[in-house]
Amino acid sequence: PGPVVLIKDGKIRGIMVDKAYAFFGIPYADPPVGAYRWKPPRPVTPWAEVYDASFPRAACMQSLTLLLACSAGILLGSPRRTLTEDCLYLNIFVPLDMDFSVPLRSPLPVMVWIHGGNFIAGSASKPLYDGRFISNFTHTIVVNVEYRLGAFGFL
Repeated sequence: PGPVVLIKDGKIRGIMVDKAYAFFGIPYADPPVGAYRWKPPRPVTPWAEVYDASFPRAACMQSLTLLLACSAGILLGSPRRTLTEDCLYLNIFVPLDMDFSVPLRSPLPVMVWIHGGNFIAGSASKPLYDGRFISNFTHTIVVNVEYRLGAFGFL
């Protein structure tokens, strides 16, 4: 099992991957589904149990044709299973030498990566955007942002 850390909304469990700790799919807003589909995001509802952040979540809804063209064959799994409206998540990569049992003596730099795709295609969870190596070699926290695309977020 990976490290468990306490954040503002509850505890999250990550995973130790080659070269870093990864916390995949941390929600930063409640799912924009149903009556909330065309509305601004709402703050995430805190959770009581330890949140499993050990695996990447699905990409945001987008044109499958554009997704395949932009991905150049580096998708994980079947495209039909990797798209959803419930997609407002962060992937966070932390250097492997981080000791979560003691307070930080000094803050680490943070790099926020927002994937490209003209606001109509793409995903923060593509292997191409894996932040573990940058995190480890630069001693930086890397944050990848998944955001709504196309008509669901950018008209």
